[in-house]
Amino acid sequence: MADYWWEPHVQVPLRDPQNHIYVDVQKLIFDALNHSLKLKAAQEPILIRADDIVRAEAEFDATAFVESKFVDISEPVGNTLVTGGPPRLNTHDWSFEAGIRKKTSSGARITASQRMGHSNSNSVFFTPQDQGTTQLSLGITQPLLNGAGHTYNTSMIVLAELNTQIADDQFRRNLQNHLLEVATVYWQLYMERAMMLQRQRHLERAVEILSVLENRIALDSLQSQIIRARSAVASRKAELERAQFTIRNIESRLRTLVNSPELVRSRMPELVTRELPLRTYLAVNLDAAIQTALTHRPEMDEALQRVKAASVRLGVSKNEWLPALSLVLETYVSGLEGNSNVGGALQRQLDTGAPSYTAGLVFETPILNRAASARVRQRKRELRQMTLEFEHTTQLLVEEVEVAVRDATAAFREMGSKETAMLATQHEADHLRNRWELLPGTDRSASLVLEDILNAQERLMEEETSLVKAQVDYVKALTELKRVTGTMVCINQSLPLQRSNVIEQP
Repeated sequence: MADYWWEPHVQVPLRDPQNHIYVDVQKLIFDALNHSLKLKAAQEPILIRADDIVRAEAEFDATAFVESKFVDISEPVGNTLVTGGPPRLNTHDWSFEAGIRKKTSSGARITASQRMGHSNSNSVFFTPQDQGTTQLSLGITQPLLNGAGHTYNTSMIVLAELNTQIADDQFRRNLQNHLLEVATVYWQLYMERAMMLQRQRHLERAVEILSVLENRIALDSLQSQIIRARSAVASRKAELERAQFTIRNIESRLRTLVNSPELVRSRMPELVTRELPLRTYLAVNLDAAIQTALTHRPEMDEALQRVKAASVRLGVSKNEWLPALSLVLETYVSGLEGNSNVGGALQRQLDTGAPSYTAGLVFETPILNRAASARVRQRKRELRQMTLEFEHTTQLLVEEVEVAVRDATAAFREMGSKETAMLATQHEADHLRNRWELLPGTDRSASLVLEDILNAQERLMEEETSLVKAQVDYVKALTELKRVTGTMVCINQSLPLQRSNVIEQP
């Protein structure tokens, strides 16, 4: 298959030989991955969700606490047994307590603390005076039903991890779409550059005819023929100017998408397309394409993570539906010394007497428990909804792959048909041009043939444009196939195609 005449020209600067940059899809995608502001912004939700994991894990971090207070009491007494004589009870208490609290993954809450204090009173029964008191205590409260178990207590961590994975899947989907847009705009730029070259040659054909007519004006050219040729030149010149502005607009769009320093520098360089469209047919293994899509599409992973999250929330609701039953254990040792000897009290709490302890059960349950039952039903429905959405996502992905495969085949066939039509129209235009050159200018049929030439040139330009569009449509269809199979980011050779088990070389 011979090269089309515009392909060598589209790979060289058309506007500014001194200020241009050669680009291809691979380079643009690489630059977009490194510099695109849209992609950088799309990554932030992943980091935000990752901090949710840390927050959930921090639920099991130990907490240090300190409490200190002074209590001064002055109360009248109505019983001499309270003070042993004085009409008012005067006490002065100061206490200081420090310790650590921690929640375990089983749901147990553990508290260990050391308390120290100083007390005195005007009661004759208060002995010794200026007491130094201490108490070292350890307490454990372990849920046995509601709130118990590693699965329940780490559910917030699991949900945070799933939400982070969902954010990552959403980023990968946005990444695929953004890279697809970069590739699509590149091929639009190629198409517009090729179409501008076609319009430029289209203009040159009209200018050539006008020049011939003006040179023969003293011989056999008719004024009507010259006017018609000038009209064609003016019309084609306007189309060429519009095409030049369109190219600049696409370059601006490409700069925004990629945002590399090389492209957005102050002197906006011309972007010269270096990569040409693929012109060979590549057969597609539909089953392999579907399997690849189900494996690599982030939408599948996102839907699966939502099912898992719904399942975790259901498990949490089932646990919260249970009655509250907790085992409470507490033990402590105490010390007491007079003369404000707190240090002595600290020693006595360890070497005098025996530890005290408490053990018991605490039970609580709502009478009807309607709220918990409603939450369980709600979570079951949410799980059913996520499961149905997962199945629906699977069907949508299969449909997208099937459509992409058909579009790629249809685009290639259309490209072949457009090439045949262009060659036929070109042959017609050349034939009419040769015939017109042999006819006398004053012959009425020469005017008719001139009109036929201009019309044939219009059709030739339209067919050339249609062929370029068909070429780009085929390349874009192959690129879309990469997106729907979830391998757009995996492309490391050249777009729009990388050999894989999905594409089979015939």
